[in-house]
Amino acid sequence: MKYFVIASDGNKYGPADLATLNAWIAEGRLTPAQMLEDELGTRTPASSVPGLNFPMAAPAAPQAGPAPGATMYQPGQQPFNQAPGYYPRGTGYVGDNGQSDLTQAYIFGALGILCCPLIFSLLGLSAANRAEAKGNPGAKGAKILCYVGLVLFVVSIVFGLGGGLLTAGR
Repeated sequence: MKYFVIASDGNKYGPADLATLNAWIAEGRLTPAQMLEDELGTRTPASSVPGLNFPMAAPAAPQAGPAPGATMYQPGQQPFNQAPGYYPRGTGYVGDNGQSDLTQAYIFGALGILCCPLIFSLLGLSAANRAEAKGNPGAKGAKILCYVGLVLFVVSIVFGLGGGLLTAGR
């Protein structure tokens, strides 16, 4: 008899005879819990199909409860109620290196040079500091851009006031 392997996504693979299924077991591609469908359409767990040779699992050693303050499982181990391949999500974005903060810093820095330098340059510096705290190496360039905006603002104030004083004395 030949069998189809029913994958976790519902796709069928096969048909395969017992020799092929045993080869898949040896390769780790077929587990006792996976469902097989015979040529008649009957589904059964692979562990209940005669002729399949699954390795005997060693009996599990009894485990003591977790120590006070310890987690229920060590990193790399699967919790008892999770399927293999399940990875719990953290509270933040995985791999957040501050790229969005860096983009904001460059936008605010450019706006600081074009208009409202005091507000936009300070907002850009804040975003650049967040990007730097997350380890983004481009934060220094964004900081320089924002500082240029602030320097231009100060220079325009100095020359603006100086020009006004010079014309007032005439």
